[in-house]
Amino acid sequence: MAEIDRYYAYQSLFSGRKAVPKSEILKRLEISSATFKRDLSMFRDRLNTPITYDRDLGGYKLENPEALQQLPGLWFSQEEALALMTIQTMIGQLEPSLLGPKLKPLQTRLNKILETQGADANGPGQSAHREVKSVQELMDFANEAKFPEHHLVLRPAHQDHPHIYKNICDEQSLLTAFHAAQKLATNGLVFAENDLRAFCNPTRQEIIKKAGQDLIQKLRSSCPSCHAPGYWPTKKMPGLPCSLCQQKTRLPIAEVWTCVACLHESEHDIQAEQLADPSQCDHCNP
Repeated sequence: MAEIDRYYAYQSLFSGRKAVPKSEILKRLEISSATFKRDLSMFRDRLNTPITYDRDLGGYKLENPEALQQLPGLWFSQEEALALMTIQTMIGQLEPSLLGPKLKPLQTRLNKILETQGADANGPGQSAHREVKSVQELMDFANEAKFPEHHLVLRPAHQDHPHIYKNICDEQSLLTAFHAAQKLATNGLVFAENDLRAFCNPTRQEIIKKAGQDLIQKLRSSCPSCHAPGYWPTKKMPGLPCSLCQQKTRLPIAEVWTCVACLHESEHDIQAEQLADPSQCDHCNP
């Protein structure tokens, strides 16, 4: 049973019940005790939904049952969450009224996932925005947004205005669109942002290229246990020693690789011969 299928099996098993005996869990899910142990770690460490044993109830129970009703952050890596947010932004630029309001909850959820992973919700690509009210402010923003190599998009008044000016790739088209948008703006403001469509955003093109290369590598990486493709790092383990005091820091020292098919895990050193700078040490630099 695949990881996501087992997740929903647990959801069904614990639904409306205070506790479930281990024997019933193993039988219903057709898993071994070793797999159940790995699942307990998955729910605790990766879903923030611990499954604990309750002696009084004589079985296992969910510490946070409501969490199973939410979209788990487990299924999205930083890159995947950022990709979904990029798609949402692109849909907003192509057709603002199409799915905008319905995608707001997804954007909020993805933001939270990225925050817990220490990632920037704006993504690694060129993605800037600002409200401007004069040509000078517009040109200052354009310079910061790496225009004209990176195209711009303008909207009257605010970022949710249904009217949108696209394909802005030179100064003349920028000024023309700005004056047209400002005429439609009741507050005199124009919302300017980078165009995230790939052909308009060289930085995004590089990200897509790297994502494709990473995907190829991921498909070529097979699980040493079941030989399924997609054996890949899922989390980093902190603990790189400080070069001054030798205390463990928050910097990663190893990666945990996980198979999405059988949940086999292994730990691989990534900083075996390096030491952390004391500035990154909570003991030396509290």
